Amino acid sequence: MNKFTNFAIETEVVDSSETSASVVFYPLERGLGNTIGNTLRRLLLSSIPSPAVFAIRVAGLPHEFSPIKGVAEDVTQLIIAIKKLVLKVDEKIADFEHLKDLPIEKWPFLKIRKSKVGVVQAKDIECFAGVEVVNPELKLCEITEEGTSLEIDLYCMVDRGHRSSNENRERLSTLSLIPIDTTFSPVLLVDWKVSEEKTTKYGISDRLRLNVSTNGSIKALDAVWYAAKILISMFTKIAEHDVELFKLDSYAKKVDRKEKEEVHSSISSSPIEDLELTQRTFNILKNSGINTISELVAYSFDELAEFRNLGKKALLEVQAKLEERGYKFRESSSSGS
Repeated sequence: MNKFTNFAIETEVVDSSETSASVVFYPLERGLGNTIGNTLRRLLLSSIPSPAVFAIRVAGLPHEFSPIKGVAEDVTQLIIAIKKLVLKVDEKIADFEHLKDLPIEKWPFLKIRKSKVGVVQAKDIECFAGVEVVNPELKLCEITEEGTSLEIDLYCMVDRGHRSSNENRERLSTLSLIPIDTTFSPVLLVDWKVSEEKTTKYGISDRLRLNVSTNGSIKALDAVWYAAKILISMFTKIAEHDVELFKLDSYAKKVDRKEKEEVHSSISSSPIEDLELTQRTFNILKNSGINTISELVAYSFDELAEFRNLGKKALLEVQAKLEERGYKFRESSSSGS
C-alpha cells in the first residue's frame, strides 16, 4: 500500500462577495476531493446558524385564521412573506443565547407600525440593537383602507436547520403569538467539482473547487470557514483516543505535537476574545479584570463560581471553550482532600 501523502494543502479564494464565493483546495490525496467536497456541502446546507423570525403578533387579531382589517393579504399570505425576510445579527450586541433563558414576554422584538395606505416593505420594520434587515425591498403586505393602523411584532432568534411551527410553539408561553415554520439555514446553494492534476512526475492529486451562495445573512466565504470549524470540532473528540501509529506516520505525529505545543504556548497569553464567548460572559470576565487566557486558567472552577453574575451556565461555557483549546481551570485546593 502506498504511503499516505502528507500534502501541504493550499486554499485559494477565486471569488468572494456578500452572497457568493468560490474556493479551491489543492493538492488533495486522490479520492479526498470527493470526500471533503461532499462533507462540506452537507455541513453548509444543514449546520450554519443564522437569525430568522419564529413567531409574530398582529394587533387586534383574535386568531391566526382571521382576516386582517384594512389589509389586502390574510395571515397566511403575510406569514409566507415574512418567511422570506432575511436578517443579519451582531451577537456582540444581541445575545440570543441569553434570551433563551428568559420568558418570551421579556424578549425584544422587531416591529411594524404603519397607518398609511400602500405597500408595507421590510424597510418599514423597526429593528432592535444588533439586528438589521438584509432585503429591505421585500413586500410584506399592503394597506388598502384609510384609517387602518397596522401593528405587527416579529420575534426572531438564532438557530440552525429547520423548525416547524409546532416546535416553535413550545417556546411560547402565550396564545397571543402565532408560531411559524422557520428555516434558519442561510446557505442557498452549494456545488463542488473535483479535477485531477499532476503534483510530481508520477503523482496525481485532487483539486477541489467549492461554490457557495447565501442569502446575505452571513458572508458566503465565512460560511465555508464556519463549516470547516464545525468539522474540526467533531473530529477533535474522535482523534483524542490514543492509537499507536505505523512508522510511516509517526514522524508526522511528532511534527504535529511540536506544532501544537508552540500554539499552546502562544494561546496562553492570548486575549480572552479568542475564546469567542457570548457577550454577557465576556463582559463579566472583563469587568472582573480577566483579560488573557493565562489569567483565566489561574482560577479554579470554584473560585470563578464566586464571581458576581457568573452563573453555572456561563461557567460551563467558559470551561467548554477552554477545553476546546486544550486548557482547563487550576485544580481547586480542596480537590485533593
